Amino acid sequence: MSMVQITHKFGDQIYLIELQATVEKISETLDIGTLEIVQENNTKKASIYVGNQCMEGVVETLQKPLAVLQKSPVGDGGSSARELNIVSIIKERIRFSSRPLPVKI
Repeated sequence: MSMVQITHKFGDQIYLIELQATVEKISETLDIGTLEIVQENNTKKASIYVGNQCMEGVVETLQKPLAVLQKSPVGDGGSSARELNIVSIIKERIRFSSRPLPVKI
């Protein structure tokens, strides 16, 4: 088992998703399941459904926000110079630390 970190855009917010699992890619897309975020009182809770299993997690504010950067070439195509553009800022993470639960179908 290894730590997996994935970014996911939910509405206009981008989240960092942390889970203890092995994610195997079956196709070219990284579709690992359905993510739901629910606001309860002052806390946000998240659930991810993968096949017939569900994992529940919590949404936490990062102490230090992370920047999402995109590399792009600078000038003509002959130059190896690259420019880094800030695409977004990640302010929250979703942490899944419990084992998956079976979902009744």
